[in-house]
Amino acid sequence: MRNGVGEEVYRRAADRLVGLDVDPSEAYQWGWDEIHRLLREMARVGEQIIPGSDFAEVKESLESDPRGTANSTEELVEYVERLLSEAVEDLADTHFEVPDAIRPLTVQIAPAGAPLGVCYIRPSEDFSRPGVSGTRLATRESSLSTCTSPRPITKDSPAIICR
Repeated sequence: MRNGVGEEVYRRAADRLVGLDVDPSEAYQWGWDEIHRLLREMARVGEQIIPGSDFAEVKESLESDPRGTANSTEELVEYVERLLSEAVEDLADTHFEVPDAIRPLTVQIAPAGAPLGVCYIRPSEDFSRPGVSGTRLATRESSLSTCTSPRPITKDSPAIICR
């Protein structure tokens, strides 16, 4: 197989991006090892959720469970803000030093046409604006699930929250 840029170019680019001398073969192997580790962890957690089931069954169950349904985008935003706040409180002063000035977080739904995925915008330098977690969410016919592949949504689409 022909390499489009070559190992030397890759090493220089990796050094600029990562700040370290990266061995391409080692990084490639690490990536595959990490994918397999994550798949094993997903199987382990899935077994706790529905013993004896496979990933597809667990995913479908989580996506269709009415207990995890948010009835509006606002309800979903409130849930994610609460979840982030709890995570910061749980980790602060235990695993990380988190100054009070950066603890407030807000969640925003990105407008239609924004790139898919989740982003984080750091607080303003004077902390007058808190950090913002933004996402463009996926839709389904009757619900929006944070467990599915991204698709466009409308402002008032109902949502399913993975617990």
